[in-house]
Amino acid sequence: KAQDRPGSGFDESNPASVFPMMGRQVDVAALRNHVRDAAGNQISWNYTSHNNPYFTSLANDQNDDRTRMLGGLSATYAFTNMLQGTLRAGADHYTEHRRFDIAPGWMGGFPDFAGRGSFATGGFEGDDITATQSDVEASVRATPRGEFAFTLGAGRRGNTLGFTPTAFSDTLPAAPQFPTVTNSTDASTLYAFGGVQASLASWATLDASVRHESSSLGGASASELYPAVLATLDLTRARPEMRGMLLDALTVRAGWSRSGNDVLPAAAMAIAQRAPGVAYDQLVSPEVTSGYEVGASAGLFGSRLTADLSFYADRTENLLVPGALEFLRGGEISNHGIEVQAEVVPVRRSNIEWRVGGSFGQNANDVVRLPGVTTPENRITLPITAPIGGVTLAAREGSSFPQIIGTRFLRDASGALLLRNGLPLADSVTGPVTLGNTIPSWTGGVSSGLKIWGLDLSVLFDIRQGGQIFSASNRAGAYAGTLAETAFRPDSGLLIAGTDVATGKANTVHVSTQDYYHALGAIGERWVYDASFVKLREARATVDVPLHSIGLHAQRMRLSLIGRNLALWTNVPNIDPETVLSTSFIGGAELGQLPTTRSVGVQVTLTP
Repeated sequence: KAQDRPGSGFDESNPASVFPMMGRQVDVAALRNHVRDAAGNQISWNYTSHNNPYFTSLANDQNDDRTRMLGGLSATYAFTNMLQGTLRAGADHYTEHRRFDIAPGWMGGFPDFAGRGSFATGGFEGDDITATQSDVEASVRATPRGEFAFTLGAGRRGNTLGFTPTAFSDTLPAAPQFPTVTNSTDASTLYAFGGVQASLASWATLDASVRHESSSLGGASASELYPAVLATLDLTRARPEMRGMLLDALTVRAGWSRSGNDVLPAAAMAIAQRAPGVAYDQLVSPEVTSGYEVGASAGLFGSRLTADLSFYADRTENLLVPGALEFLRGGEISNHGIEVQAEVVPVRRSNIEWRVGGSFGQNANDVVRLPGVTTPENRITLPITAPIGGVTLAAREGSSFPQIIGTRFLRDASGALLLRNGLPLADSVTGPVTLGNTIPSWTGGVSSGLKIWGLDLSVLFDIRQGGQIFSASNRAGAYAGTLAETAFRPDSGLLIAGTDVATGKANTVHVSTQDYYHALGAIGERWVYDASFVKLREARATVDVPLHSIGLHAQRMRLSLIGRNLALWTNVPNIDPETVLSTSFIGGAELGQLPTTRSVGVQVTLTP
């Protein structure tokens, strides 16, 4: 059960999105103690469209509860010592009820199942959701010779989702509506697979498999074939003379595969809500990814140093591209990159061990093709979000995904700002351009662990370098004059460096701080930041207590103090750049971000 979950995104249902716009002189504690006046009217800091920030939690109700059952079984029968069969089955089912009640006096509207309603005089909505996933698979495995194994099998995977609005009204005391339409979607996949695993003299293995899937979605169907192959060579086993003081182990691998991604009922419902005209025939064919990976792992200096290196490249076709107002089939995107992991043990003694680890990853993606007609001179750009603050996220052919598209500063040929009446201008002639790339240049991590007798200390840092993010909160706070950066307000006004568009000479006009930041509100470039950060992801201290030594009937007890998200270093002001756009998978835009959670906990582990 959950009560009063906050909304997300730049919306009145998310109280956190209001704070950047709220005047610094507002007594927030007083608003908590005075939600309504004597006549029952809402008391707010702004009566045009913004609610008292405590109205959501103290006057409204938003509750949900879920009952979930899941289970599975597996059985294996050996027909002979070379042939065995396995049967697996499982199911995961839940029912969920959601209900929200909006109190009279609400401002700014509220999202509902039909889109958005007023709720100014109050309202409510109830929704029932049921979901089931079921899996069943049967396979046989034959090992006629020790170095060969063969597998054959078949199975079915099913998903069902139902959504029913049980009662609704966005205007009280009007009688509630009782929608009778239940949105229900079924998806299933029948599959058959076979494979062979071969080993040679314990130093070479080859796995080859093929899988045929027939997918069904709401009566429409499609099928695909997915082969895969992976080869591994243990070079130090093949050539024992390679082992020495420097090298302990060296393994290389290479593989190629083709895999698919079906549209599940939840995605199909979201698509139908945004683009009602989309048919299941357009959705049932899966996205297909083909790619290869090569890599190597090594141990050196008596396993004091271990390292793993891999390079991959893949291409995904038949992408389902989420446009701002529609969904389109037929996109294509490629990815390639490198991943490195290493660990070194500088100190290893009987009661002391110190480990240091590191990881590095670099991925480059490219939108190869988008649905539609294109020419080399006119690359397709498809907005995937509605504009906010003059900025959208978009997919653009020949660029990484997604791109931040919006208005930039108007500049002269030398790059100097062009001003009118002392204020910066948006480049309305060129129009929307690419303001940033949301993909980081690289990501990585650093970890360290120290064991001293019964004490174990460890830390983990996460690193992101490069990539950009648009911040709606910073834009709103600067426009409203609540952020610290707007505090410089000289009586003489601000003199912005640049060229006057009317005279072509250096600007001499002073402007107020308010007018300056209001002008910046129309220029998306100003609110795009470098999204690099370093975060102390986790710190842990663990102590071992040997309980048997004090007469208790247990081998040991481990007591751990664990902290997560403890510190953040970034040049992005006021927000955590490790964010997403609302609850979708698309990064690159911060819209009324809920505060990041820092947690500290205690864990006790007993070993009987």
